[in-house]
Amino acid sequence: ENRSVSLQSTILNEFPWRLTDDFDFLNLLKKLEKVSVPITNYVEIFGGIQTSAETNRTYWFSIDEIIDENKTTFTIMRNNKSYVIEKAILKPYFKPVKRAEKGLNSYSILKTDKWIIFPYDSEGHLIPQDEMQDKYIGTYRYLLDNYDVLVPAGIAPQGKRNVPHATADTWYHYGRSQHLSSFANRTKLIVGIMSQLPMYAYDTNDMLISVGGTAGYCAISKKNDSKYDLEFIQA
Repeated sequence: ENRSVSLQSTILNEFPWRLTDDFDFLNLLKKLEKVSVPITNYVEIFGGIQTSAETNRTYWFSIDEIIDENKTTFTIMRNNKSYVIEKAILKPYFKPVKRAEKGLNSYSILKTDKWIIFPYDSEGHLIPQDEMQDKYIGTYRYLLDNYDVLVPAGIAPQGKRNVPHATADTWYHYGRSQHLSSFANRTKLIVGIMSQLPMYAYDTNDMLISVGGTAGYCAISKKNDSKYDLEFIQA
């Protein structure tokens, strides 16, 4: 049996649309609206990072590629060559790619076996080349070996990445500059977008997440003046 519902066109505005024939549920939502406030009054919602170099996984690596480790560095194997990467320029990277890594829910213990090169300071400013060569020479050599992959279009003939804010001296910029400071030592909830199970996982390890959009993940952190802790919001 075909069923249809007629709706006033005025309800189809810039706000989220509620399209359902369950009018009891719609009435319940209206009642809740009268005693609720937007979650954005108390939290900041932000997306992940976009490197524009995901095809070759240039910025990140997994523990499977680590062939040696000491207190300050990892040694990884890429393209039949070993590279020393300083731990101080790395952040844990939450990017589930294997089936066993997916299907998390709100109370899963977050783990990752991936690290990502994060050439930015806590305010989201790119670490300049002279500092890279002084403090992170191993990482800088690795990036230089991948120059043809990382150099943006318009800076060199072989460039393919779309990085409009990059220059000849800042060719190792991520593809987007948004949210680079949002992850600086902030406890957050990692939220699964369009996931089959509710996922609001608690992260205290300063993980980076990849950009989401209509899929993937975004993050929620508490505003400074919020009267609710993240644990309460998660629940």
